[in-house]
Amino acid sequence: MFINFDLYFIILSMSKEKPIFISYIAKPLYKLFYLNPRVKVVLEDGGELNKIKGPALIVGNHSHSLDPIFIYSAMKPHVRWVAGAYLFKGKFLKFCLSNLATCIAKQQGRSDLTTIKSINSALKEKSIVGLFPEGTRTWDGNSLEINHKATAKMFRIFKVPVYFLSFEGAYDLHPRWADVKRRGLLVVRLKKILSVEEIEQSSVKELTEVVKNNLYFNHQEWQEKTKRPFPCKKGAEGIQRLLYICPKCLNHQVIKGDKNTVKCSHCGTEDTLTPYLNFEKSSFGFKTLPEWNDFQKEYITKHEINFDKDEGDFFRKGVGKKFEYISKKYTCQLLNDKIVFTLSNGKILNFEIDKIESMVLSVKQSIEFYYENQLFSFRLQSELNSLKYFQKWETNNVTV
Repeated sequence: MFINFDLYFIILSMSKEKPIFISYIAKPLYKLFYLNPRVKVVLEDGGELNKIKGPALIVGNHSHSLDPIFIYSAMKPHVRWVAGAYLFKGKFLKFCLSNLATCIAKQQGRSDLTTIKSINSALKEKSIVGLFPEGTRTWDGNSLEINHKATAKMFRIFKVPVYFLSFEGAYDLHPRWADVKRRGLLVVRLKKILSVEEIEQSSVKELTEVVKNNLYFNHQEWQEKTKRPFPCKKGAEGIQRLLYICPKCLNHQVIKGDKNTVKCSHCGTEDTLTPYLNFEKSSFGFKTLPEWNDFQKEYITKHEINFDKDEGDFFRKGVGKKFEYISKKYTCQLLNDKIVFTLSNGKILNFEIDKIESMVLSVKQSIEFYYENQLFSFRLQSELNSLKYFQKWETNNVTV
């Protein structure tokens, strides 16, 4: 039997409002093989989300790599999500995201006029566009800092209804740093619908307050209110990807997780990470992960630290819409004022932190950064901590 595959793929991707692949293939399979045995998704929206008609924007806190999929599985209207440009580098994934899921590419960490135009075009086609203003997933459960004023101005540009969502329990299902997934309940809550009339009648200052009040998610406040456990036999394993300074002995890269125990390999301090992702005894001086994370961010701001060398899996530079390998094996070292790469051929490359224009942590310990208007990408070995690179750059580039 002859199959015209070109026609087949055209049919799959022909409708941007309700792609056949997403609606009739991906969504049922995802529900059957991932959600049903592991996750229960509940919409707390009063039935509003299934009534959405484009043009409209959906925005929310970003806690899990599958946040868009959770929405796909729970609501009927199709959402065109804005996704990181790094996902579009490979031909197969680019085809799936662009043609099957109808996603919109965004270069994270940089102003991107092309993305704004793409979103505007999608809205003119009466699409529902989803985006996470944080740009990347949280590491400690609390929402990342964003430019609330810029987000408010964006709403004024598009002038379409904005639906604010809160993903409650998404972080607990699989923290970004964790080796092991959990089982549990995820609630997608509709916090507010911002109408076109409200956008037109509100000042930028007033809209900024709306953004602040409805986009921020505080994991501790939510857990104190719900007391919802996510038990896991190996809940602390992978914690070294988040925590890189011991608050007791102030040594770095000494924190390890074993089953549900968090321990410093240098001073021996240890504590138990509970199913609520809090510390049982506060042995390190903190009850929560965000408290510890805030401590280490402040510490690297005030102290000069030269971290140990990390082993890497690849180091690349952007060439057009693709990446070109510089070295497949290397070491890199985060010093107080620069990042030093030692390539497999012995060549040494130095990147001054103050001259790095933007930096983004993507998937699998990968980091993308722009230096002198050139895009670079490197990936550390999976068990290592990439967060310290970003936080060192971020604390050196704080803007008010």
